[in-house]
Amino acid sequence: MKKIFALCLSILLLSPILSRAETNPEPAKKPDLSMLSTDEVEVYQYGKISNASLIGGGLLGTFFGLGTGHIVEGQYGKKGWIFTVGELGSIAVISVGLAQAVNAGIDCSFGSGNNCSKSGDGLIITGTLAYVGFRIWEIIDVWTTPSRVNAEYDAIKARVESGPAPKHTEMMLAPMMLASDRNGKSTLGLQFLVRF
Repeated sequence: MKKIFALCLSILLLSPILSRAETNPEPAKKPDLSMLSTDEVEVYQYGKISNASLIGGGLLGTFFGLGTGHIVEGQYGKKGWIFTVGELGSIAVISVGLAQAVNAGIDCSFGSGNNCSKSGDGLIITGTLAYVGFRIWEIIDVWTTPSRVNAEYDAIKARVESGPAPKHTEMMLAPMMLASDRNGKSTLGLQFLVRF
């Protein structure tokens, strides 16, 4: 167990260093990011998630949870915090349920019967289901997020490198009918619209 912990700790500490070593250096010319949303700019500036971060984050997220894998992958602010809060909240609900169960067991064993219905079973079950749900979600997410983020980065990079989309002229030809004039005659015609 100590070896696994030491291995995971070293992966946690070294993966940011290794991931930065694999990224390409910034080009000398600053790209025009004005066409990107703030989220896209953040993805573009962070870059791809490296294989070292994928493996280190995946292992930490799978074995330890609490959003640790997302920290290594650089995704804690987007989604990792959800697992930290959710899993700790689930553990808190389980703890409250266990405390109620212990108190109910003590009260019921001495024959008072006042708190026997508040055994905490519902909280224990709810907390356990929530914890298991968060863990399954986290394990899936920590392994699938890097490929999604990398694909998003590649698409954004292609857009930035190709430059802003050229402006197109739009032309439209549509039938139109004018309202009747003073003589009661209607006029049919074509409408020509040009937008730049």
